[in-house]
Amino acid sequence: MMHWLSGYNYDFGLASIPIQLVLIAFYFSRKNLPVRQTFSFAIVMISNLVMTIADIVSCEMNEVWMQYPLWGMYLVNMVYFAGFLIRGWSLFDFTAEICRADRVRIMV
Repeated sequence: MMHWLSGYNYDFGLASIPIQLVLIAFYFSRKNLPVRQTFSFAIVMISNLVMTIADIVSCEMNEVWMQYPLWGMYLVNMVYFAGFLIRGWSLFDFTAEICRADRVRIMV
């Protein structure tokens, strides 16, 4: 077990990073149709990976914040929160693409 500076449990984050990397590697190693659904999936996977890595880094940096410059702390935390927001929006976009929500017409 690694000794972390903070008391947070990173087991899920550390276990999900290799799985995400394998999925991204499989995605980019095959030929995909250039449709919006595959692009949305790639954005979901990349933003989730960035968010997970930035979460671990920012939690550890926040524990010893006096050792880092303030702009570095802001940068890492902004990367985490930007990844968090982009992941949420891209999951919504991917779900809408899978359900073909933009093609559904509701008759009132």
